[in-house]
Amino acid sequence: MKIGFEKLGWLVAAGLGAMFVASGFEPAATKIGVVDVQRAITESDSYKKSMNDLQAAFKQRGDLLDYINTYPVFTVTQATRFRDLTLKAQPTAAETTELNKIKADVKDQDDKFRVLQQKQNPTAADKQALDDYGKRVQALGQLIADWRQQFSTDLQGMQDKAQQANQDAVRGAIETVGKNQAFTLIFIKDVAPFGVNDTTTDVLKAVNKK
Repeated sequence: MKIGFEKLGWLVAAGLGAMFVASGFEPAATKIGVVDVQRAITESDSYKKSMNDLQAAFKQRGDLLDYINTYPVFTVTQATRFRDLTLKAQPTAAETTELNKIKADVKDQDDKFRVLQQKQNPTAADKQALDDYGKRVQALGQLIADWRQQFSTDLQGMQDKAQQANQDAVRGAIETVGKNQAFTLIFIKDVAPFGVNDTTTDVLKAVNKK
């Protein structure tokens, strides 16, 4: 599967802005804080889960394509059903049985195909069978190319959704910490690398409580 996982990088601070107006009121004394947004995101439980989920989805799709490449005698109908069952989050017992049957049938067909390829004096029926298998291989080649593109799009969409959810969670946590601790402003560390009131640990705790 030609989708480099490293290309699915996280722009953890994108779109969060340079500072947050944290409190809903103006205290008598100005209180300024800083937060390491990247750390608050990447060390959060939700981020770790989303990364694990994305890696699992990437591997699942890669294994699916590798299996079809190993046994390229699927019919288009079989391959499509194989994909749907493989990617199903919680397959039923009946669906698992169906998936295993497809695998067994395809392996059997692949064995027959290999035997025919090695046959010294193929009959007319053998030649027709070889031609049919060849058409399957050709059709699968196009199907796999289409799926690679679709899987890449799917994974990018999963990443974008998780990235936005993690950013929103940190934004909400910063506002919560700001209000609870009476901050006037909380700056992102990219803007203010040093600050006496570093709220990162408290923000991370607030994210993990959600």
